[in-house]
This record gives sequence, C-alpha cells and structure tokens, in this order.
Amino acid sequence: MVTYKYNILYTPTIRHERKRVMKKGKKMKMTVAKKLLFGFFIVFLLFGIVAGLSNYELEHVNKQYEEIIDNRVPVALTVKDLKIDLYNQANGINGYLLTGDSSYLEDFESARKRLIHYIDVLKKSAYHQESQQLVEEIDALHTQFYEIAEEQITLKIQQNEAAYMELAETSAKEAGEEFITTADSLVKVEENLLSEQTEETAAAVSTIQMIVLLSSIGAIILGIIVAYFIGASISKPIKLAAKTIDLVAKGDLSQGKLKVKNRDEIGSFITSLNKMVHELRLLVGQVRDTSSQVAASGEEMAASSEQSTLASEQVAHISQSNVAETELQLNQFQEISLSVDEMSSGIKEISQSSEKMLTATEKATELTDKGTDAVKNVVQQMKDINTSVGNATQYITALKTRSEEISNFVGMITSIADQTNLLALNAAIEAARAGEHGKGFAVVADEVRKLAEESKKSADQIQQMVDLIQGETEQAVIAMEEGNAQVHEGLTDTENANAAFLEIFTSIGDVIERVAEVNISIETLSVISDKINEQIITIKNISERNVSSAQETSAATEEQLATMEEVATSAESLAKLSEDLQTVVSRFKI
Repeated sequence: MVTYKYNILYTPTIRHERKRVMKKGKKMKMTVAKKLLFGFFIVFLLFGIVAGLSNYELEHVNKQYEEIIDNRVPVALTVKDLKIDLYNQANGINGYLLTGDSSYLEDFESARKRLIHYIDVLKKSAYHQESQQLVEEIDALHTQFYEIAEEQITLKIQQNEAAYMELAETSAKEAGEEFITTADSLVKVEENLLSEQTEETAAAVSTIQMIVLLSSIGAIILGIIVAYFIGASISKPIKLAAKTIDLVAKGDLSQGKLKVKNRDEIGSFITSLNKMVHELRLLVGQVRDTSSQVAASGEEMAASSEQSTLASEQVAHISQSNVAETELQLNQFQEISLSVDEMSSGIKEISQSSEKMLTATEKATELTDKGTDAVKNVVQQMKDINTSVGNATQYITALKTRSEEISNFVGMITSIADQTNLLALNAAIEAARAGEHGKGFAVVADEVRKLAEESKKSADQIQQMVDLIQGETEQAVIAMEEGNAQVHEGLTDTENANAAFLEIFTSIGDVIERVAEVNISIETLSVISDKINEQIITIKNISERNVSSAQETSAATEEQLATMEEVATSAESLAKLSEDLQTVVSRFKI
C-alpha cells in the first residue's frame, strides 16, 4: 500500500498584510511633497532675509546721501557766501567813507540783508551742537559789525573823519577778522561732518556688498545640497524597485529583501514590493512541490491500476486531495492577483505624488522669479543713488565756476585799487608842488591812498578766501567721485546677486527634469506590474485546468472503480497537466 505526504505552506492573508501596511503608512513622517516644500522654503527664507537686510541698508544709505546733499553741502556753500557778503559790506562802508557816495550804502545794505538771510538758513540747517554755537557767534559778530558800521556812517555825516577812521582801524577790523575766523571754524566743522558721513556711507555700501555676496553663495550651495539629497532619496529607491520588478518579470524571485530608510510614499511602495516578492516566492515553491506530488501520484495510480478496489478507493482519495490542494492553489493565486492590484494602486498613488512634486517645483520657479524681480528693484535703487551723487557733483562743479568768476572780479578790484593808489601818489606829488595851497589836497590824496591800500588788502584777503574755496571745492568733487565709484561697485555686486538668482532658477529646472524622469520610471513600473499580472493570470488558468482535471478523475474513479483503464487514462492526463505546470513554474528562480 502506497502512502502520500503533502506539505502545505502557511501564508498570511492579503487582507491582514494590507492592514499592516496601512498602519505603517500612517507612521510616515515626511511625504515627498513635504520634503520638496521644506527644502525650497529654507532656500527662499534665506533669500527673503537677504532681500530685507539689503533693502534696509539701502534705505539707510539713501538717507545718508540725502543728508549730505540737502544739509551738509548747502551749509558749507552758505558759509562761504556769508564770508563774501561780509567783505561786500566792508567794501560798501569803506567806499562810502572814502567817497561819500550813497550807492555804496545801497551795496552795503543789500549785502547785509543777504548775510542775515544766510544766517537764518544756517540756524535752520546746522543741527550739530557745535555748528549751532558757531552760527550764534557769527550772528552776534555780524550785529556788532553792523553797529560799528552805523556808528561810522553817523561820524561820516558829522564829518568826523578821525573818529570813523579810528573805528575802521580798530573795532571794525577786529570784528571783521573775528567774524571770518568764526566762519572758517564753522566751515571746518561742517567739512568734518561731511567727511564722517561719507565714510559711514562707504562702510554701509561695503556691508551691503558683503551681505548680498555671502548670502547668495550660501543660498546657491544650500539649494544644490537640498536638490541632491531630495533627488537621491527619490531616485535611488525607485531604481532598486525597477530592478527588482524587472527580475521578477524574468522569473527571478531569489533576490533579497530591499532595505530603504524612506518613511514616505516610496518607502510604503518598497514595503509592498517586498511583500509581493515574498508571497510570489512562497506561492511558486508551493506550486512546484504540489506539481511534483501530483506527477508522482499519477505514476503511482498508473502502477496501481491492477490492484483491488481498495487501491481504486485510495486513488479516489488521492484525487480528492489533489482537487483540494489545487483549489487551495487557485485561492492563493486569487490573493496574489489582489496583491498585484494593490501594488498597481500604490504605483498610481506614487504617480499622483510625483505630480504634486512637479506642481511644488513649478511654484518654486514662480517664487524664484519674484526674488529676481526684487533684486532688479535693488539695482534700480542703486542707479537712482548714483544719479543723485552725479547731480551733487554737478552742483559742486558749478560752485567752482562761480569761485573762478569771483576771483576774476577780485582781480579787477585789485587793479582798480592799484590805479587809485597811483593816482593818489600823483595827486600828492602835484600837491607838494603847489606848496601851501596844496596841503589840504595832499591830505585828501593821502587818505585816498590809504583807502586804496585798504581796498587792495581786502581784495587780497578775498582772493585768498576764493582760492581756499576753490581748493575745498576740488576736494569735495574728489570725495563725491569716490562715493560715485563705491555706488558703482555696489551696483555691480547687486547685479551679481541677480545672476545668482538666475543660477538658482536653472537648478530648479534641473530638479523639474529629475521629477519628470521619476514619472517615467513610475510608468515603467506600471507596465511591468501589468506583465506580472498577466503571468499570474496564466498560472491561474493552468490551476483551474488542474482543478477541472482532478475533479473529472475523481468522478471517474468513484463511478467506475472496476474500470482501471479509465483510471490509468485519467492518471496520464493528470501527469501531463503536472508536467505543464512544472514547465511554467520552472521559469521562476527561488
């Protein structure tokens, strides 16, 4: 009597495994879309900080330049005009004292009104404490100078020549010199303030350049690192999965379990793939063992066809067992088919996630465009500052031209004073020749000569002041040109930052291409999954045929126990089907 032993492998149900995978999926920390959004958020956060700091510093620089152009330069120019009008007042009062012509008093009064206006302007513009004190001193000295001038005019009207000449040599001269000294001190203070503000502005421009440069480099490096790691975390598992599915399609089930660290949709997909390969490996092994057992049973039934009814009953029992085994295999194939369907659903979910990734990347591209527009606005502001500096340079150049015109005018005054002195000398000679009759005329000629010398001396002082103004104006032109050069450098660095934004835009384009490649890989996985499903359907059909044949054999055995030929025929048919099943299963390597 022949005995048979069947080895039925236990496999967890698909429903139980599906619940386990779903629970694991709930533990995912970061999805692919969240990873992309997080990476781009870090990059654009850094660029937002850079843009904010740059805008703040540019506003500060712009205010400093406005302070220089609107306050410091006008104050220095006003002080220089102040000194010129004081000389005009002195010349007006001296001309009146010398000639008695009231037109000189009109010039004196006009210069006085302009000087009062300049003092009022300085009181409003000079915000520095030391400058305000000097302006108050200038105002007091001008009041003193005017009072002395009024006293000289009164003495002139009274024809007290000795008294007003003494005032001119003492009080008026001292007040004028002290006024000039105080005005020079004010000019020096304002020039020092102008120099300090220019240095602060240059330092601020350098700070902006360094911030934009370093931050742009850091953002580029960070963007490259984020793109590399995100791309690697997506492409590497997908490539491993594609390789595994390709081997499964070729019948190789011997590869080990894939191990990845992803806690996202891709990690869930790899887990499902490992489960599918494991189930296929168990199923193919079970089919192989069962087909071998079925083939052996067929041979034994053929050898036992001449035995007694007991042997026939045993064959019927074996056939029924084969039917049950084959039906079990058929049920397992149905479960495998459900598993493959679930894997296809997982691939579709990954495809949807890839589409979300592509949408997030396109949004990042839009944000990069906005960042580029912000940098362009910064470039435009730097150009506006450059234009303002150029205008200030033109104003200072115009001041230099006015100083040259004043120098020419002073030269004319000096020439007239020399001629007046020569005429006074000739008049003195003629008076000496006239003897006693010319003494009075000689005194007048001597006074005229003294006044001419004073006029020449005043003209020389004015010439010195004009030369000083021209020198200081040239220094101001040089300082403004240096500031203009620094603004040009800042403009160049800002344009470099704009180029860095364009490079980041290119890097994002590369990420979009890689996401497209991932979509193509997922489509390939879907095609391979369909092929596996077709293979499983083929095996399922063969199993159904086995069930049908086994059922026919069992029925024939029960109905015709005495007819061993039909039993032998059924056994041969069963053996043939088992060989076909072994041929199909042999394609798989476990």
